[in-house]
Amino acid sequence: MPRSILAACMAILISACAGPWRSVVAPVPQSFERNALVQVWAGERSALLYGVLVRNDSVIGTPLGSRQKCHTSERAWSLASVDSIRIRKGNRNATTFGIGFAVGAYLMWRLLVGSLLPI
Repeated sequence: MPRSILAACMAILISACAGPWRSVVAPVPQSFERNALVQVWAGERSALLYGVLVRNDSVIGTPLGSRQKCHTSERAWSLASVDSIRIRKGNRNATTFGIGFAVGAYLMWRLLVGSLLPI
């Protein structure tokens, strides 16, 4: 199987575990689903967050890589400084599972072919 076909199959498998990004137009006070990934853009910087709460004057959320599940790891922006917000509904655990499944399927395929060397 050519490398490009294998890469395309793995990309489809991984992307099937989460929905597409969509813009949040004129954010109003709300909270997003706990497992929804939210991308906040302020200037040239962005952050991936979960557990996001939009208030009248601020956006608060926990960074994706944060190991702490308490309020000390939360980040906040003033709503006036935020350029855009995008949301991706999906389950972070399902995405991790999809990546693990794809890697496992690749290794199994390579074992069946008889070589673990790169293609």
